Amino acid sequence: MPSERNQACSSTHVTVDTGGLDARLGQVSTVTMTVSCTVPLGDLLLFGRRRLPERG
Repeated sequence: MPSERNQACSSTHVTVDTGGLDARLGQVSTVTMTVSCTVPLGDLLLFGRRRLPERG
């Protein structure tokens, strides 16, 4: 992951699916968050850019 290598993101994008919050009391539900970090591949010894999804 970029943060483990002290690599700064040139941009980030966060999406949150809160659909699970509509579940009735007592029902199992899920809330999902996705964080994307764009890093210059040149900083990783390659050319160009690529979005690297970070999963926790």
